[in-house]
Amino acid sequence: MHRLELRSLIIKREGFAAGPFNFVLKEGDKALVYGPNGYGKTTLLMSIAGILSYEGSVLLDEREVRSVSLERRGITYAPARPSLINGASVLDNLKMSGNEALEIAERFNLRSILQVKAGGLNEGARKMVQIAMALGSSSVVVLIDEPFAFLSLQNAKLVLDEIARAREKIIVITSHERLEGFTSYIDMEKYQIKG
Repeated sequence: MHRLELRSLIIKREGFAAGPFNFVLKEGDKALVYGPNGYGKTTLLMSIAGILSYEGSVLLDEREVRSVSLERRGITYAPARPSLINGASVLDNLKMSGNEALEIAERFNLRSILQVKAGGLNEGARKMVQIAMALGSSSVVVLIDEPFAFLSLQNAKLVLDEIARAREKIIVITSHERLEGFTSYIDMEKYQIKG
């Protein structure tokens, strides 16, 4: 069983600091990081992914993520603003994550846009493609920043349903507000370090 542990983690970015974070998430766990803008939600996700430096430890299956190359970490980070290959079709973007991403895209009702170039999509459609790619990846840990931004209520429900059905992954998402249905909650207001 896969295990993600934050041990005495302190995050810092542009004069802001938060922590220490100490928690363990296991395969099948779904964590919600919530709080107002500017409280470090994105910084926390980027630190867990090993994209930003941090103090303390982020361990995936007892290995410090910083000691493993980015492409071998088993962690996928999906930023708040969708990042796709604009010149490639939606189908080609999805294929980069594998067959499971294509199955998720089907459940997201994206069949009608599979041949469209990703650069021609609106933000909501781009977000749905990005989430299908992240959840359909082979990564053990999936970090999704603001997954409901740009989405209709109907599509937000599809995303929540898909997150709930991902039993073999550790999923961490951010939101401005506390949402129900998660196994763990991280209230960023409780972790602010005053300067």
